[in-house]
Amino acid sequence: MKNRLISTAALLVLSIPSAVLSYGQNPCTDIVDSIVPVQTAHPRLFLRDSDIKGIRKSLGRNPVLASMHKTMMSVADDCLEKDTPLEYRKDASGRRILKVSNEAVRRLVSLSYAWRITGNRLYLNKAEENIEAVCGFPDWNPSHFLDPSEMAFAVAVAYDWLYGSLPHPVLDRMAACLKDFAMEEVAHGVGQHIFTRSGNWNQVCTACMSAAAIATWELNPELSAEIIRRGVEGNRRAVAEIYSPDGAFPEGPGYWEYGTCYQEYLNILLEDAFGTDFGLNSTEGFSKAGRYKAFTRSGAGHVFNYSDNSDILVASPGLWYFAWKFGDSGVLCDEMRLLEDGSGYFKDRRLLVALVSAWRMGKVRIEPQAGRLYVGGGKVPVLMAKTGWDKDGLYLGLKGGRASAGHSHLDAGSFVFDAYGTRWVSDYYVRAYDKQELIFRKLGLSKEDWAYDQNSWRWYLFQYNNRQHSTLTVNGKNHNVDGFADITASWDEEGRLGGCLDLTDVFEGELAGARRSVSIMDDSWLEITDELCAPAGRPASVRFTIVTRVRPQVLEDGILLNDGKTRMVLRTDAPGAVFRQWSSDPKDYGSPTAFGEPPFKKTWICGYEYEIPSSEAVKVKTELKKTK
Repeated sequence: MKNRLISTAALLVLSIPSAVLSYGQNPCTDIVDSIVPVQTAHPRLFLRDSDIKGIRKSLGRNPVLASMHKTMMSVADDCLEKDTPLEYRKDASGRRILKVSNEAVRRLVSLSYAWRITGNRLYLNKAEENIEAVCGFPDWNPSHFLDPSEMAFAVAVAYDWLYGSLPHPVLDRMAACLKDFAMEEVAHGVGQHIFTRSGNWNQVCTACMSAAAIATWELNPELSAEIIRRGVEGNRRAVAEIYSPDGAFPEGPGYWEYGTCYQEYLNILLEDAFGTDFGLNSTEGFSKAGRYKAFTRSGAGHVFNYSDNSDILVASPGLWYFAWKFGDSGVLCDEMRLLEDGSGYFKDRRLLVALVSAWRMGKVRIEPQAGRLYVGGGKVPVLMAKTGWDKDGLYLGLKGGRASAGHSHLDAGSFVFDAYGTRWVSDYYVRAYDKQELIFRKLGLSKEDWAYDQNSWRWYLFQYNNRQHSTLTVNGKNHNVDGFADITASWDEEGRLGGCLDLTDVFEGELAGARRSVSIMDDSWLEITDELCAPAGRPASVRFTIVTRVRPQVLEDGILLNDGKTRMVLRTDAPGAVFRQWSSDPKDYGSPTAFGEPPFKKTWICGYEYEIPSSEAVKVKTELKKTK
């Protein structure tokens, strides 16, 4: 393949012109006359040949790295057994091929790594088979730009890592697809919106397009420079919006994994290629994002799954980057178990960021995670409290923000609570988007009907409405989607651990004032205090709900929860409170979307209702305590 290599004379340096990447507004990331050039030879992404040799030598003396290597190899071996190459297939909504792109990342990264580390041609042949498949697609579905982005990442890594091993025509097809299906689309086509977007879309797409640009730089120098320039500009803004000031991820812990892993890929790519991350690692709040992620996990093995997120504890490859870059090994407290178990990392296509971080970090010494309280401000404020980091520690997660934020529900004021190894107060899991969008298609609704405005059909979906969250509903109305719930106070003091949300804007027009305080008391029970004021001229009807996966028993003076080991009882001093249980079957609510929503099994909604007289203020305390 030597005739494929660009000569040193023809490619003395591969750098972005200083005029293209000048950031005079931020002195710490100024690029004046020159930057470290892209290395002229392949491989140049993530793991160079010297890294592969180093990993081989370290496997016998670095057990963490050895475990990651073993997992990567098991993924590659699994891919060898897959007889069917990747196929162009859209999801149930007809919008995405994202699952195909996800699988392309998993296959091509693992197979390319396995070939490089072992020299076993079976891995190379299987990689080529899948490359031929995706490069034979008619397009990479640019209308949903996450799809071509992740596909481009997979192909870019394979192009770079297998550059000296694949036939010329295959490399040419890969380069052509990267340019036509991805790079041109983002620079001059339908994908340009990623440069101005925030959230995980910006992070994922920018990282993937940057990988493609750097991998094929010498073939498309002007196009690659444009992608890097516009990508860095947009991403710098997005990172500041996402993580400032405390590292909380507005879209929640599941999207943290998606967006943050690709952000880490981007930061590594830029540093390796140009000798600078352009200030991305030093953005306010970013270094704290690992701590945020660690606090979203309870000792009982659950996750604070507010908004569009799951409560299932899964591996988090992105945490290794924070241990490496910021020396915060405490965030890995759950990761060693998940790595040794193997299954979590085996399923995650982003294993590469963990392997690269662990390799560059060297031997890992994990310190215990410190602290009992995390408070994150920003677009979606959250508070998380832990009495301890073991399985018996009590855990509280409290959500603020506004429903109009990306991936949010009408869930301001909602909370989760774990104690004695059980999650007593839960949140519903979110069903797959393509299934939800299929419901909308059958109703003849457009994409605009899925928006975040007050009258959106989105809020008809069962698990998106405030009635199906552990929060308050007033006068039977939906929350104000633009009402912002801020954390106004927090405390970690003797006998009390928690904080307070101002919910006044969330109940605009229904209450004159609303505050909710939630605290773990005496490291043993939960107290919720709602301070509410009815507006002048009319009373307010209040519904207090919790969602639980522990079967409830409605009593005259409370609600009993029994998991078979521990009994907890919910009681309140609300005036005239009537305790109730509500259905978890969407069809019982007469919703126009209910025909496509099956019931949520083994999940219950319960709580109580009461009235506040016109113009009166009440301070209602609710307790969830262990009982005999």
